[in-house]
Amino acid sequence: MKRSQIAIWGLWLLLYIGVTAFLYLVSDLPDIRVSHAVLAYLVLIILASRHGGRPLAMAMVTLGYLAVDWFYVPPRFSFGNASQLDWIVLIGFALAGWLVSELFAKQREATRIAEERTREVERLSLERLQLEREVSTARVITEADRLKNALLNSLAHDLRSPIATLS
Repeated sequence: MKRSQIAIWGLWLLLYIGVTAFLYLVSDLPDIRVSHAVLAYLVLIILASRHGGRPLAMAMVTLGYLAVDWFYVPPRFSFGNASQLDWIVLIGFALAGWLVSELFAKQREATRIAEERTREVERLSLERLQLEREVSTARVITEADRLKNALLNSLAHDLRSPIATLS
């Protein structure tokens, strides 16, 4: 793993810890529901997939599901009592992470292709300018050659008939 990838993963792990700590602090409030935590972790999954791709998104899916199960699914602060609705949360997280990471991957590929095409257009534009300069130079040389030939023909004509020139 490259240093930049390690840094990205570290940043997202810190964000996950921060969100989890915040949700833990507010988890006893009467207005806080499972849906609030699910939404918070879903946002983390989406943003992580933008920066770290599918592996980071799937890591956030796993961590988010575990946090929701630990903090919000009764009995709280334990794992393993998953009901059918809990599996829907896991499937929703996984589906969102996979789809969004796929969309971002396609967007990155489209951006890469667009940048390649931009470079190719710039290269072709430079070649076109060079060819236009060469055509212009060739026209100047052709015109100069035509004038030189006209001058030489005129001089040759004048040298062949000096008397006609004097009279």
